[in-house]
Amino acid sequence: MLIYLLAFAILALAFATYFLLLRRKPTGPQKRIYHGYVQYLDDDGEWQYEHRRVAEEKVGGQIHKGRVVHHIDGNRQNNDPKNLRVMPASKHKRMHKRIRWAKKHKRRGEE
Repeated sequence: MLIYLLAFAILALAFATYFLLLRRKPTGPQKRIYHGYVQYLDDDGEWQYEHRRVAEEKVGGQIHKGRVVHHIDGNRQNNDPKNLRVMPASKHKRMHKRIRWAKKHKRRGEE
């Protein structure tokens, strides 16, 4: 009986140690690049887009539904507040459609 109790105690200690190591929050700033955008790990352990946080600080509040953050220079990793613009999603889509059209037709003209 003592052997079973000792084995159970060892397994419980191993499980607790393993579980605590997995649940440990990382130290220091955690960042990654996801689809070209910089993301950071928030206090709840969720990945958030850095450009949205910077834009929210710039406008002084939340970015409302139906609005997006546009990188003016096209560089998804340049999150300087001067490079970010909050705009309606429909306007953003039209703008990028025009940019793609212009690039496509510019290439044809160069050939």
